[in-house]
Amino acid sequence: MTGATGFMGSYIVNKLKARGFRVGVFDIQPSSALPAFADSVSWFQGDITRIETISEVVEAFAPETIIHLAGLLQYGCAKDPRNALMVNVLGLSNILEAARINKVARFVTASSAAVYGPGGPFTEKDPCRPIGPYAHSKYQAEISVLSASERGLKPTVLRLGTVFGLAPIMRFDAVPNRFAYLAGVDRPLTVYGSGNQLRPFIHVSDA
Repeated sequence: MTGATGFMGSYIVNKLKARGFRVGVFDIQPSSALPAFADSVSWFQGDITRIETISEVVEAFAPETIIHLAGLLQYGCAKDPRNALMVNVLGLSNILEAARINKVARFVTASSAAVYGPGGPFTEKDPCRPIGPYAHSKYQAEISVLSASERGLKPTVLRLGTVFGLAPIMRFDAVPNRFAYLAGVDRPLTVYGSGNQLRPFIHVSDA
């Protein structure tokens, strides 16, 4: 798994370990970022934008499945669009190549409902009209993942809404968790815009 020190990644590592899976983590953060799991997973620290490091790790661990969650979120992409392409597109391509070289059977990655653009609700068959560097980087990454099926990989792309809920590593910038936090500390909930806007949400356990 990449991105295990993120909100959703930390939750999934916990669930995989509870079910007895052998878990390997490739993350830019040191193992101290997830101290509860440091002794029960194989930890490899590195950067997904460096193909040589990823290939060595995948070869050494020999996984059956890669779960790719590492990447820049919307704020980071808007702040540095060039880095969004480096991490979300090039980084993913590096992991795909490492999977191909080492004959990994399955590849699961988290995309975003943002690839559809404004409007909704949508179905998988609806056209994608991404707006902004985050949505564009996620859509380009999707194309790379799905094209890998032509080289024998079994890919799964999950177009998730905003993930919320309780996880070992929390995230409070997303709307549901932020509202819960503000209510918990008895502060007002601020809604920007008209209040009629729609946003897709999914609980971390469902994701």
